[in-house]
Amino acid sequence: MARTERAVLDLVQEQGRRLQAMSDELDTARASLNDRKLVERAKGLLMAHRQMSEDDAYKALRRMAMNQGKRLVEVADAVLATAEVLPGRVR
Repeated sequence: MARTERAVLDLVQEQGRRLQAMSDELDTARASLNDRKLVERAKGLLMAHRQMSEDDAYKALRRMAMNQGKRLVEVADAVLATAEVLPGRVR
C-alpha cells in the first residue's frame, strides 16, 4: 500500500510542477502582450502628434531606446507618460 501512496504522491507533485510551469508561461505571455500594447500606443501617439508613418514611429522609439540604453517598452512608457501632461494630447 505504501508504494501505491508514494506513486500517487509523486503523480500529484509532478502535476503541480506542470501547472506551475504553465502558470509561469501564461504570466510571461501576458506581460509580453502588455508590453506590445504599450509600444503600439506610443507609436500611435507619435503617428498622431508628429504625422509619422507607423514604421517611422517605431524607428523613432527604437532609436530613443538605443540612445538611452533602455528597453523599447521603457521608452514607450516614458513617451506615453510625457504625453499625459502635454496640452492638446491625442488619445
